[in-house]
Amino acid sequence: MTKELKEAYLKQYMSAKRSASRDMAIMEELGLMENNRIETEYVKHGDMEEGVNFRKLFAEELKTKIQENKAIAREVLKCIEQVPDRKERECIKMRYIAGMTWNEIAKELGYSLAHVFRIHKKALERLEI
Repeated sequence: MTKELKEAYLKQYMSAKRSASRDMAIMEELGLMENNRIETEYVKHGDMEEGVNFRKLFAEELKTKIQENKAIAREVLKCIEQVPDRKERECIKMRYIAGMTWNEIAKELGYSLAHVFRIHKKALERLEI
């Protein structure tokens, strides 16, 4: 797999986390959450039955999307954990999980920017997807 495809794979983590957070916020805003759990069971309310059914279907759809995005994030993390070198693994986590800039990573690790790029390159080479 090419470097570009591996980077795109790793970038899925941030995208999935943002999407899951956005969907959870929508659920909360619409009152579809109860005690941090997604509420999909509703009582029929006469004339409101159609609206209630729509809310239930919408809640179930969002719940499915949230679960899918969380699964993507877990899969990416699991893949990163397979990188054998701790320094390389940390570099990838800082970049793709924490969303740090290259300069922030270099400062955090105490390396030059060029050295961080070499670590990142090696990490991508060892990453198995």
